[in-house]
Amino acid sequence: MNPPAPSASIRDGALLRRRLADELAACGDLRTPAWRVAVESVPREVFAPEWFERVDTERGTMWAPVVGDAATLARVYEDVTLVTQLDNGVRPRDATGPVFGVPSSSTLPGLVVGMLVGDGPQLDHVLDVDGSFATLLPQRDGSWRVREGGPRRLWDLAERAAAAWRVQRSPAVDAFRLSITPDRQTVHLPDNSLTWDLPRG
Repeated sequence: MNPPAPSASIRDGALLRRRLADELAACGDLRTPAWRVAVESVPREVFAPEWFERVDTERGTMWAPVVGDAATLARVYEDVTLVTQLDNGVRPRDATGPVFGVPSSSTLPGLVVGMLVGDGPQLDHVLDVDGSFATLLPQRDGSWRVREGGPRRLWDLAERAAAAWRVQRSPAVDAFRLSITPDRQTVHLPDNSLTWDLPRG
């Protein structure tokens, strides 16, 4: 008696895992056969069966629920961070439409593999409430590689802010002021020579 043929979703998941492994190997995150076997074997849809997608509205950032199925399986195997829960405990299955909240996420596969495979200090990771992230991964030659994703490039923003701060002769933290209005929150120097808008959640 022949064993039953694997379902389409099982075959598709295996194919998508192989494709993800190819992508991670191409960008240098996946460097050993043993870790490739792990990436190709572990079904990510078990750990991320549902998630939220960001929706920008006139009222601010909201999160729309997505419950995984055959139509959304490919999204699970993209090298992206999936928002799996919001700060008020709401899971995608609990929401009937877009909701507000601070996201909690399932870390993107490339970052997880980079942490597990890398040598020495693992990484510095910056994550914002809008789903943007920047990750610094140490390289063997002593340099750092930056990976960014999401709606904003956080590391680029940080580098520009640091350069502007140095131009102003590196003022101390207590030199800055905080201004809050109904429409805007800013951190600035008294003469407004250096000003940053705080993000709106």
